[in-house]
Amino acid sequence: MTIIKQAVILAGGLGTRLKPLTDKSPKPMIDFYGKPFVLNLIEMLKEQGITNIVFLDGYLHKKIEEYFGDGSKFGMNIKYSVGPVEWDTGKRIKEGEDLYDEHFLLCYCDNYVPVNMKKLTDFYDEKDVKMSVLVYTNKDEFTKSNMKVDDKGIVTIYDKKRESGELSGVDIG
Repeated sequence: MTIIKQAVILAGGLGTRLKPLTDKSPKPMIDFYGKPFVLNLIEMLKEQGITNIVFLDGYLHKKIEEYFGDGSKFGMNIKYSVGPVEWDTGKRIKEGEDLYDEHFLLCYCDNYVPVNMKKLTDFYDEKDVKMSVLVYTNKDEFTKSNMKVDDKGIVTIYDKKRESGELSGVDIG
């Protein structure tokens, strides 16, 4: 049985869609009901048994590091991998790999999705795959879809540019 104790949080982008809120604060630190948005995610992860966090930082990274530090005041262990804002997601993930456990949950800093880690790891183990991705079935089309998943739960199309007409899901972690 796979046990996940670590979350890797992508937090390096400019947050351009949230400007002017992100002019002086990185996206994960935007106030949401009196606390940084990403703290809601971290608290949910902690409730699920995740105690180690790796932030993949870039833009205004010192604000994240100053707030969270080593994580001890939150009952967590937090590390950081910092790179230039220009790095794309793949580069940011690759550059932080020395900090990762064998099994980890990759999260976006701006998505809050209540996850049942037991169900997630059971699915992962049942399918006996190297990785799995959470996909939101995009019925409301609030954002453009970037994935197609077949009826067996297998991603058959990933379209970063979101141009295919066959897409019906959005990757969320």
